[in-house]
Amino acid sequence: EAFQGMFPNIVAIKGFYTLSQSLDRTCSSMLNAILRNNEPAEALIQANQALVAKLADLFEFVFLFDWAKMTKPAVQNDFSF
Repeated sequence: EAFQGMFPNIVAIKGFYTLSQSLDRTCSSMLNAILRNNEPAEALIQANQALVAKLADLFEFVFLFDWAKMTKPAVQNDFSF
């Protein structure tokens, strides 16, 4: 019965872990695509504007999620229990 009560939290934590693994692969792929040449940063950004914008959106999501965990410990505790 105790496991049954914990199962939804375990599923949520597994989902966040899977998401973090996906974000890691995605960020690496995006950065490799942007930085594939030895061009100046400004030229790389202009040549890959859409990709840079999506990478910025991704960073914003990650930072906001991390900020929420830091400023509201209950969020982290909710995932633990």
